[in-house]
Amino acid sequence: MRSIFLLGLTASLLLSIATRAQENWPRFRGADGAGVAQDNPMLPETWGREENVQWVTDIPGLGWSSPIVWGDRVFITSVYSDKEQDKPKEGYLS
Repeated sequence: MRSIFLLGLTASLLLSIATRAQENWPRFRGADGAGVAQDNPMLPETWGREENVQWVTDIPGLGWSSPIVWGDRVFITSVYSDKEQDKPKEGYLS
């Protein structure tokens, strides 16, 4: 009986997390990896550094990760070093 309860509790917790993730942008290309957000008629069709932007900040360092949006917070990652670094090199297809 206890294992059935724990299984049900685990399943409901996972379902709750999955539902919550759909409301946010928890990973690269969004909740399901498709790179598409839910349609919202209030979203702007154009934007720029001074148009339809809530805030702008310079991020020190290098980074190629996707921002994570969870609730009213934005998480980003970057790498910063005191040592001289090689500039990123352009990729190529073989």
